Amino acid sequence: MVSVAEYETITADQPRRGTPVQGDWANYLSMSRSDWPVRHIMNRQVLTCSPDLSVGQAAELMVARRCSSIVVVDAASVPLGIWTEHDALALDLPSADAGRRSIADVMTSPVLTVDADLPLEELVLRFRDHGTRHFVVTEQGALAGVISQTDVIRSQGVHAYLTVRDVGSLVEKAPLTVQGEDSLAAVMRTLRDRGGDAAVVLRQGQPYGIITERDILRLVASRREVGTTCQEVCSHPVLSVTSTTPLIQAHDLMEQHKIRHLVVLGPDQVLLSLLSFRDILAGIELDYTRYLQAALDRQHQVIRLGQERQRQIIEATLEGFAEVDREARIVRVNAALCHMLGYQAYDLIGQTPACFCTASSVEQFRSQFSRIDQQDHRSYDLMAVRRDGTQIPLRVNATTLRDEAGQVTGAFAFFTDQSEEQRQRNELQALLEQVSSSNADLESFAYVVSHDLQQPLRMVTSYLGLLTRRYSANVPPEGQEFIGYAVDGAKRMQSMIMDLLEYSRVNRRGSEFQPCDSNDCLALAVREVAVALQTCGGTVDIAPLPLVQADPLQIQRLFYCLLDNAIIYRDLQRPLRIRISAGRLPSGPWEFRVQDNGIGIEPQHNERVFQIFQRLHPRLEPQWGEAGANGRGNGNGIGLALSKRIVDRHHGEIHLESVAGEGTVVVFTLPAAEEGDA
Repeated sequence: MVSVAEYETITADQPRRGTPVQGDWANYLSMSRSDWPVRHIMNRQVLTCSPDLSVGQAAELMVARRCSSIVVVDAASVPLGIWTEHDALALDLPSADAGRRSIADVMTSPVLTVDADLPLEELVLRFRDHGTRHFVVTEQGALAGVISQTDVIRSQGVHAYLTVRDVGSLVEKAPLTVQGEDSLAAVMRTLRDRGGDAAVVLRQGQPYGIITERDILRLVASRREVGTTCQEVCSHPVLSVTSTTPLIQAHDLMEQHKIRHLVVLGPDQVLLSLLSFRDILAGIELDYTRYLQAALDRQHQVIRLGQERQRQIIEATLEGFAEVDREARIVRVNAALCHMLGYQAYDLIGQTPACFCTASSVEQFRSQFSRIDQQDHRSYDLMAVRRDGTQIPLRVNATTLRDEAGQVTGAFAFFTDQSEEQRQRNELQALLEQVSSSNADLESFAYVVSHDLQQPLRMVTSYLGLLTRRYSANVPPEGQEFIGYAVDGAKRMQSMIMDLLEYSRVNRRGSEFQPCDSNDCLALAVREVAVALQTCGGTVDIAPLPLVQADPLQIQRLFYCLLDNAIIYRDLQRPLRIRISAGRLPSGPWEFRVQDNGIGIEPQHNERVFQIFQRLHPRLEPQWGEAGANGRGNGNGIGLALSKRIVDRHHGEIHLESVAGEGTVVVFTLPAAEEGDA
């Protein structure tokens, strides 16, 4: 038998795990891990087997893996049962068929499970209530791991607790003892009947060894004859400690030798008890209960301090505060509300908030308070009357109060003075009306200018053409080049004026919104660019598109502009591919995506391209639908600006997702057609 003194000599050159810590169990628990979920310490490497495995084979697996349990699962890995070292005590080992029985015949079923998110402090209580040492851990119903009492002890970081306690504080009862010459079958019956997991083996009245469930398991795995005596299979020599040995030393001894039991000797070296990991867990549980009571007392004190702190905060806040009972009678107000309304607290307590509301707001308050049972949080506006008769707009944020049974006991509310916000809103509304009027004037101006400029421009173009036809033979080449520049410039000017005219008409001459099939709008737009698509060998892939609430002609124009833009800025090194799709956003609108594999644009230009007459590439000689050597065609820079104006009119949003050299995705939203429309 090896004593703890000998153990200390053996390990004297090893660093100790800390010095004695002053303080009680509460100091330790302030740093404990009792609120950890089971998943943090469970054994994820679960030893499993099928139901048809033999008991002997299962025992071999447990011994080889040093596991104290094996989980029996079906083909879908669903736990059917569990077989542990303790269950081995129920085997009829003298029978030749004991090791050949199916594990399904002897397993514990149904299996006890806990969820992976269960806190460890709750797990300890379940170990006690169920009288078990293992739980199968599940996660969303699936097997996730196994946890034992030993896992809990090793995970809890109980160094401080073990340091201030000695072995004698935990062991109180005499150990279960057997004689070395007793048969193993008799010892198994004794352990099973007495509910023990280990017994001290005596030889000539002195502790000779310890026989545990694990020793029985090894025997089952070895498939040896069972007619032997227990002293032949017990763990020997026995490791012992005294009742005055600090628990930390006993714990370290167990950990170093990978054992779960120690013999406890009295001062006169007489057998006193048997210390197990289970005893340590029970001690922790008892002291933890005491700690909880002390923590509860401290919590009550914190609640009292919190209530006083709450009162101070409510009194100090600049927001008005009032609490009412179930009949809407005011039971408490703060100084801010009294100052806001010009009343004293005693003027308001016992009244209802209707006493300081205008006639029109009284019904608003009563309507809101009537929903106190159905709606716990309510925000609304009302107009209050100060004591001096002036009115004050208030924003009310009310919350229902309930007792522990969930019954409504009243409500409280914070009142915010909205006078300044209302003044700012009025000023903003006036400014918006001014801007709207200015925008309308600008649109009218742009329309008039673009329309009136066309007549003199047509005259310039006509006379330049006439000059070319009549006098081209008499004009030198340089002069003809100059005339050509003038004609081209006049044509571009006319094109830009037409674009500007169309841009100004989006809001002025748009039709009323109606349910329209975006598939039909797109089909018309594709027909308009069909020749250009055929010329460049491009294709358009169209997913089913939704019904939207929009102006059909403008949606057709929107698709045309985006298709035209994709054709102009295609990449000549690969065939043009355009993909158009749509999906419903959670907020309600439809999101459309027009994707091409063109030349793309740099990210810093994503906003600029939506401005009117903005071009990122120089103008080339080819006309519409053609492309120069670099694949960039001509345009006035109106297409995306017009697209944005159309989307804005439909209260949508539009942006680009582009990578230079890879292509561009134009993303925009349109309102869904109203329900019931077809």
